[in-house]
Amino acid sequence: MTDINKLVQAAPIVSAESIADQQYNQLPWLAKPNELTDPRDDAPEYPIDGLGPILGPVVKDVAHFYSLPVALAANCGLAAAAVATQGHADVLVDGRKCPPSLMLLTEVPSGGRKSTADKIFNAPIIEKERERLSTYLIEHKKYTQEVASWEKAQKSKDKKSNSDGATGDRPVAPIAPFLIFGDTTIEGLHKALERGQPSQGLLNVEAGSFLGGFAMNPEQKTRTGSCLSEAWDGSPISRQRASDGTSKMFGRRLSVHLGFQPDIEVGIFNDPVLRNQGLLSRCLISQPQIAFGERSYKTGDVTNEKSYQTYVIHMNLALNAELTIETGSGNTLSPRAIALDKKAKTAWIAYYNETEKRMSDDGDLAPIRGWASKAPENVLRLAGVTRLLYNPHASQIDQDDIERAILLIRFYEKEALRLIGVSATRAGEEAAKQLLAWIAKQGKKRILKAEIMQNGPRQFRKKEDLAAPLQKLLDCGWLLPCDAEKAHHSFWLHPTALRGAIN
Repeated sequence: MTDINKLVQAAPIVSAESIADQQYNQLPWLAKPNELTDPRDDAPEYPIDGLGPILGPVVKDVAHFYSLPVALAANCGLAAAAVATQGHADVLVDGRKCPPSLMLLTEVPSGGRKSTADKIFNAPIIEKERERLSTYLIEHKKYTQEVASWEKAQKSKDKKSNSDGATGDRPVAPIAPFLIFGDTTIEGLHKALERGQPSQGLLNVEAGSFLGGFAMNPEQKTRTGSCLSEAWDGSPISRQRASDGTSKMFGRRLSVHLGFQPDIEVGIFNDPVLRNQGLLSRCLISQPQIAFGERSYKTGDVTNEKSYQTYVIHMNLALNAELTIETGSGNTLSPRAIALDKKAKTAWIAYYNETEKRMSDDGDLAPIRGWASKAPENVLRLAGVTRLLYNPHASQIDQDDIERAILLIRFYEKEALRLIGVSATRAGEEAAKQLLAWIAKQGKKRILKAEIMQNGPRQFRKKEDLAAPLQKLLDCGWLLPCDAEKAHHSFWLHPTALRGAIN
């Protein structure tokens, strides 16, 4: 009789892992999966001549010395210049006013030197804050003492039944000297504009915590977008508080530059809430390509260059020029109007009418009508910034200013078309690429759909958001289903991805 125990002991041990490996190696893989395109491959060239005589040369030098994309340096330079100039004047056309405030978005991967560009262009603003801080601290100390005295007088008055109540108004706090801030919430933004300088900048080139945090969560996104849009428009900024109801701030100016990494790009440029609310329509966006591996060290100090020293001189002229404040308001701006001369107005109207025609159903700007409808106004804003940086006391915008601004807006128009107005297929390819990169990073041959929805990138946590990019990876051959069911629950990853071919 056969000894069953001996047969069992002599049989080869086949683990579940080895069975899975055999099954994996026998799968009908494509020799080379279809590539997923990268929208940054066709990034347009930045028209540096459109930046004018002050910003153009310094942007060129900063981009050279630090091996930065010109578009990144330009966005940082424009944002800083807007903060310095936006409080001085509104651009006027036929009774319609718009402040020269700008809203910029720049997508650059880690290591793209966003902070380097930001630091070099913001240096004059930060130095001005430092100069004003010492005076502010003295004034604030005096204010604190006056408040203590006033509160003491109030208590004394309350104890005396026959008091006539004449203790005067509560002392007014001095205005904080800060002109730029980074990470914040909408409440923080309201407080900064209410108690601080009437013209400020939300400048944060590492804005992942802002764009991916509380301010942009589903419950706050619309409110955040509305507040930023109001500030861009130059409209009164509304504030609602449970303690004292609704209030409004008049005469405030805010420019914004937010930089972020590719992992949240899809969520920003293709967000239906931000599109429908109108925030993206106001933004000048850029997604420059970084030449990783080719950025050799450049000797020299850009701060010693004539272009940078000229930039600092003109920034200081704008920062030191006195703002017009509404009488008795403390920090409510009442900026003058700066008009277009005859030739400038003719050039601007021609661009306005051209843009309108291109927004027709068969026009090339139809996919970004919301953005295109704001483009003529952004031309006025760009022209205002460059003119006021050259001379903060300027009374007119000339034809050269407008034509240079049109050069710039045509660059941002191309970026808007490929990023905001990207086709559903193109957007799906970018989402699929991000999903594939995450799956490959896990280093496993097999991935569960439930694992992606639980631990994967935020934009793929919902079943309906995951379906399209997952199907794209299946169609392109990067994934194969592990099961035969129609609703697949697990997938095999192509060997190419496992070998590190996906960045």
